[in-house]
Amino acid sequence: MTGSGIRGPRQNNRTGGICAYVICKCFSLVSLPSGHSKAVRDICFNNTGTQYMSAAYDRYLKLWDTETGQCISRFTNRKVPYCVKFNPDEDKQNLFVAGMSDKKIVQWDARTGEVVQEYDRHLGAVNTITFVDENRRFVSTSDDKSLRVWEW
Repeated sequence: MTGSGIRGPRQNNRTGGICAYVICKCFSLVSLPSGHSKAVRDICFNNTGTQYMSAAYDRYLKLWDTETGQCISRFTNRKVPYCVKFNPDEDKQNLFVAGMSDKKIVQWDARTGEVVQEYDRHLGAVNTITFVDENRRFVSTSDDKSLRVWEW
């Protein structure tokens, strides 16, 4: 696939794959990792861009190697992850949070695969997560029409 303009990562809803594009005047498909059985809802790169996490309707979060396109590990709590974010701090790049369809925000350690903490105060699915206040807090939005500020 080629074209002109600036393009970035996007999902392939038919296959659950993720398309990665080189950002330049002309773009070309770099990789098309496959591994999700349903559509991808969100992706998030780590600070260095060497890895990214994908969240899909197949109820899995998957950690990918950007260069090889290989799946490194996968995580699930058997609910649909709506959004995912790595902790932006350099010393916490192994930690990520995911907003889930069951109203929870789940924090995982990518190194161990363990759930570190669950945040459970929303009354609807969690749609977005944004780190603020020098990454000491994060803000989430939900189908319950609220936003909430959480201590990391």
